[in-house]
Amino acid sequence: MAAARAANSGGGGGAKFSLLNRGSSKQDGVATGIFADEGRERGSGGSRNPQLTVLPHASDIKWIDQFPYYPAYRYHSYRSYCGACSSILFLTILLLRFSTSIMDFVNRPPIVTEAREQFERDSTITYRLPRVGVQFRQNGWRPFNDPRYLSIIFEQGVIAMSGNVSYVDLGTHECAFVDRDGRLIADGAMCPLASGDAAGYLQGDFHDVTFAFVRARLARCDNGTDVEGKPLPGMCMMPSEIDRLVYDGVLYMFEQETDMRVDESSPFLRIRQWRREFISRVHLSTDVYFTVRKVTVEPKYIFDAYLPGFKAGDSFTLLHSTQETYTDFEEEAAQYAAFYFRLAPELIRQSRSYTSLFDLFETWGAIVAFLYLVFGLTARSFNAFHFNRQVRGLDLRKLDKGQFTPFGRLIDKSFQMPREFQSMTAD
Repeated sequence: MAAARAANSGGGGGAKFSLLNRGSSKQDGVATGIFADEGRERGSGGSRNPQLTVLPHASDIKWIDQFPYYPAYRYHSYRSYCGACSSILFLTILLLRFSTSIMDFVNRPPIVTEAREQFERDSTITYRLPRVGVQFRQNGWRPFNDPRYLSIIFEQGVIAMSGNVSYVDLGTHECAFVDRDGRLIADGAMCPLASGDAAGYLQGDFHDVTFAFVRARLARCDNGTDVEGKPLPGMCMMPSEIDRLVYDGVLYMFEQETDMRVDESSPFLRIRQWRREFISRVHLSTDVYFTVRKVTVEPKYIFDAYLPGFKAGDSFTLLHSTQETYTDFEEEAAQYAAFYFRLAPELIRQSRSYTSLFDLFETWGAIVAFLYLVFGLTARSFNAFHFNRQVRGLDLRKLDKGQFTPFGRLIDKSFQMPREFQSMTAD
């Protein structure tokens, strides 16, 4: 009987019953046959042995789970579909945020902030008058510059603390205004002749030590009078004829300035125009206010400040507003209209800054922390809950690594032979 048992355990009889050997403990060795993939995931919901499959199984997506639950013992971490989906969302949103933030960092226009402040009192800083021109149009459309009728005069005015006004003639010459696209806006206008250091400038206000402005006036041609007050002969036409011509015409004022758009780094040219009709026996006086915009540009990259041609700032004199005043026409002055170009009460300080690399990295850190709180902790709590539920009532100290799948699922071995009887063979 003993010999038969020995023969069955080592001979062909043992081979016939070896298919029933389904042990999965460390003492069992490697299983073979049709049950080679059993004893590992039965009852756990996991996939089959990847060596026996050609294509990946749907359950393999659990390997994407980056928030597994690691129990106190060193076994397989618990992974789930919830954790895999959370990991996919975490990585997708993170990569999308990284790419969009980099694109914004490279292509986004500068952040523009402006602050308005009063001009400094009693300042000695002068600002060059932008290019301005005045034009009289006969019948509302035809430029008219006949000195026998009228003339346009530009003067530099300065008022000191004494209140006395002094004027310096800036000269006059014919000019044209062309926009940045090459279109002719005005032809035959009259502009100041002085240039360079002698050009017209603006400074201060009435309440400052020095108040400088530029005046442009439309005056009637006058031959003058003798000592007895009688008109002298000359080239000028009769005052009544000049009045009829002027009151049927239109007065234009043109201003050419350079400014900088928010989304551009180079200045552009802009032309503004002002149009008014005359009123009989009424003198038109217009105060034209100019403001100063001081632009400070911060370098986008660290090395930009050291590149040739980089400008950290610029200053632009721009048209601010106009204010009109109507008074009675005076025959002695023989002046139909006047423009007073002066500074506005306040200037504009503009700062253009870009997103720094530190802010970019800070944004990345914030989005990583936010996504980890939303998806990471949620998935980890989900995995911890389901792991603790499957081992409830069990002593983890008596479990080994072989009793869990690679995804942390507890293998149900209730259908298997007890370990102490797995080495027995049939008679």
